[in-house]
Amino acid sequence: MSAESIRVETDVLVIGVSTAEFSCQGKQFVGISQAAPIYAALEGKRAGETCEFRGRKLRIDEVL
Repeated sequence: MSAESIRVETDVLVIGVSTAEFSCQGKQFVGISQAAPIYAALEGKRAGETCEFRGRKLRIDEVL
């Protein structure tokens, strides 16, 4: 996945390093690494697709 961030429902996930939630320019983000289990569920998905993570279906709204 070449994206730097992914909007999944109400969360924006930044791919790079795992971090606690942080704010940038008034928006909330969470950092995840490529080793994170959620990354494996999201890898290769495009906007409009869904994936399942820990028994929950997630909709990918935007890939930035």
